[in-house]
Amino acid sequence: TGLDKPTSRATAKLKDGKTHSVLVGAKKNKDEYWVKKSEGSQIYVLRKHNADNLIKWPGDFREKSVLKFNPGDVIALSMTKQDGAKREVAKLKRQGKEWLGHGGKKLKDSKKIAGVLKVLSTLRSAGFARGGDRPENRKNYGLDSPLWRIEIQLRDRTKHDLSIGRSEFDGHQGLRRHGVADIYTLRKHQVGQLVLEPKNFQ
Repeated sequence: TGLDKPTSRATAKLKDGKTHSVLVGAKKNKDEYWVKKSEGSQIYVLRKHNADNLIKWPGDFREKSVLKFNPGDVIALSMTKQDGAKREVAKLKRQGKEWLGHGGKKLKDSKKIAGVLKVLSTLRSAGFARGGDRPENRKNYGLDSPLWRIEIQLRDRTKHDLSIGRSEFDGHQGLRRHGVADIYTLRKHQVGQLVLEPKNFQ
């Protein structure tokens, strides 16, 4: 059952000072876990979606903000997509209210750029990779060879440099921010909101 070395222990303290703990053990099958009260011997079976709410670690309660800036302060945005041997890059610069692409060409579809910057400006992760920015975590999320790199420059010369991995791990994709010793986790739909296909913004 794995209850001799629990996966997780959830403890609640009541107003009267009493505490109650539930231990989550190993999986019985893909949809169920073994669980028990810490003070009793009776063993129960709990459905996975309920057990997932009990299997927490300290990182789940950390502040999940990745970036915070004013989209109007962005003066340059670079998107790099490295798909195998194929590398595509879009380097965009703001000129007044317009965005310029390769060779100073005025871009027509600035709404998509504004949409991506709006999401990036308040980006929050779903969580963190357990163990932080370790080589094995980079490999699991494909961050040892990222699929995407996003570079943002603000008017005050602040720069933000993000990498997004090419692999999904444990139901999430990984993101690294340059200079931060963490791997943030993102849901797949979040990644689609953060990137622009370089070929469409040359």
